[in-house]
Amino acid sequence: GKEMSHFYNRDLPYGEVGEKVVLDLIKLKYPKAHKITGNHSEYDIMIPETNKTVEVKRDAISHLTGNAFIETRCNGTESGLNITTADYWTYMTNEKICLVTPHDIRLCIEHNNINETGHLIQGKEIDAYVIPLKFLYNYCIKTYSLNEEQLCQLN
Repeated sequence: GKEMSHFYNRDLPYGEVGEKVVLDLIKLKYPKAHKITGNHSEYDIMIPETNKTVEVKRDAISHLTGNAFIETRCNGTESGLNITTADYWTYMTNEKICLVTPHDIRLCIEHNNINETGHLIQGKEIDAYVIPLKFLYNYCIKTYSLNEEQLCQLN
């Protein structure tokens, strides 16, 4: 419906717009789901109905590279997959949302013999697994194709 448009804000940081789209998707089934506010690196969304948590990752270039970029360390400090306590991750590309568990991301890495690599991004040293999306999609519980309205919000 059109009632969604009131929160749309082009100035919202890239990741936050992604979180809003994922939250709205979850709320269709679990209306009490909400975003965790403040600096909370373990997860982004709480679903009281199931007592589950969700981490939202949004990737701006995965549709160009064909890869998911899964961070593990930033400037030597554990981050991303290494510290998550979330029950689920949603990995957002420009076309799809992949719902996956951190456990299954680790299985995907293991099964496909993917090694951690170092990257210099905006002056930060980031360690990450670069996983071909075609591999990751095999481990998703569900993949959602983004609809027109979601794509409008995200662009």
